[in-house]
Amino acid sequence: MPSLASGVRPAAIIGLLLIAVLGTAWVSTARQDKQDLLSGSPQQPWQTDEVGAAPRFLIDTEGWMRSPNEHVVETTHDLSNGPNLATIPLNLGGWTGRDAEVTNQETLPTLGADNFVFRQYWRGNDVVWLTTIGSTKGQSFHAPTVCYVAANWNVEDLPPEQIPVGNSHVAAHAIRATLDSGEKFIDMHWYLWTDVRREWRLGATLMRVTIPVTTTEQAALQEGADFASNFFSRVLS
Repeated sequence: MPSLASGVRPAAIIGLLLIAVLGTAWVSTARQDKQDLLSGSPQQPWQTDEVGAAPRFLIDTEGWMRSPNEHVVETTHDLSNGPNLATIPLNLGGWTGRDAEVTNQETLPTLGADNFVFRQYWRGNDVVWLTTIGSTKGQSFHAPTVCYVAANWNVEDLPPEQIPVGNSHVAAHAIRATLDSGEKFIDMHWYLWTDVRREWRLGATLMRVTIPVTTTEQAALQEGADFASNFFSRVLS
């Protein structure tokens, strides 16, 4: 007479397979819902056909894997990979900007970016740097941590920083970078896609905000979040 265990094993395997299939179906449906939001089809009650509707993107704190911080957002400017990135305003909220000098020009060819913007913005005594990279090549999207480590900075991950967007928020990947001399920066970044497949060949944008720590880390994080909030108008999912 077969043991109870021998009968349970096939049932358990079938159960696991059913769970896997249901899980895959749920993920597929969730991604399709996000793609519908990105493309605007089918039309939602709050959507209109007016020209100049807000651009929509899939945002995440991670580029090479999906995280719980993946959302669909509307942005205040076209942040897709293209020459439009250079038209990000120099006046954002109460911040005033200017193009900044790239001191390590020799590294840009290795980045392989289609579009690259590097700026400094200030608001009173607050200062941030904005780096925007648009590309269709995966090599362009290494995490900022790589740059700091290569330059002999000590890097530590911080909890995701919440960027306020209306009554909601989106998250930025935050890190702390320090030198032995005591110089310290907070770096926040996020990735944007126009397609839920998140394939580099379809184009993507990496946005990075760098803030020097002049008083406290919390103050620097707040400055970065305040600045970054100027890029978003609504969280849709």
